[in-house]
Amino acid sequence: MALDVRLSAVSPAESALRLQADSVRITIDRSPIVAPLPGGNQIMLDLGQRRVLIVAEGYLSESGTNNTEGGEIVADKDDLEVATEDWWDSTITFTVSADNYQVKFKQCSFTLDASRESFWHYMLQVEGFRVP
Repeated sequence: MALDVRLSAVSPAESALRLQADSVRITIDRSPIVAPLPGGNQIMLDLGQRRVLIVAEGYLSESGTNNTEGGEIVADKDDLEVATEDWWDSTITFTVSADNYQVKFKQCSFTLDASRESFWHYMLQVEGFRVP
């Protein structure tokens, strides 16, 4: 069973893009700063900042096979490829299991699966923060 993942631009408001993901990995990173002091001592500065890295993977059907459900496009390969180009510099909302994250695209890759010739495997990385 695939997970529903939704991507939508924050501004300007555009139609949402729906992906079927086989897996979603969410990593929360905290990076305190460690600075050396004279005499071999060190000081740690923790500003309490957290980053969220989300990696979604799954399969997309070949180009031109997408459907629309409830006003959302169920993405095929071309839809996700165009979204990454159009929204590359935009802040987007990434929604999975009713949790919302404000993110920016970090990386997106596509691999044509030889065993399933009409499907593309995608790996999408986004980075940002969770919306409370």
